[in-house]
Amino acid sequence: MDSFSPLNEETVAAKFVVNYDSLREILEALALLKGFKIYNHECYVSFLSEIINLKNEAFKFNEFRRIRNSINYYGKDISVEEGKQLIKEVLELRTKLLGELNE
Repeated sequence: MDSFSPLNEETVAAKFVVNYDSLREILEALALLKGFKIYNHECYVSFLSEIINLKNEAFKFNEFRRIRNSINYYGKDISVEEGKQLIKEVLELRTKLLGELNE
């Protein structure tokens, strides 16, 4: 999370989506390093589960993907508390995958 705008009911969904997008970009870089070009978000779930053998992380990413889609395509709201937890989990997974990039 950044210090430029507060996390509140107006910003929480956007901040979650931005953090999700940064996670997906790290996944894209990791996939490219492994020789894969992935064209949709669902395939990243399989990539995490089957290629990198991170099944729990694949499950979490899929949950993030569903929430992001609900926000982007169906206008779902998330609470500030839910958003804080989701963003924390996204950042933890992001850190883990950055470690994979550096191996």
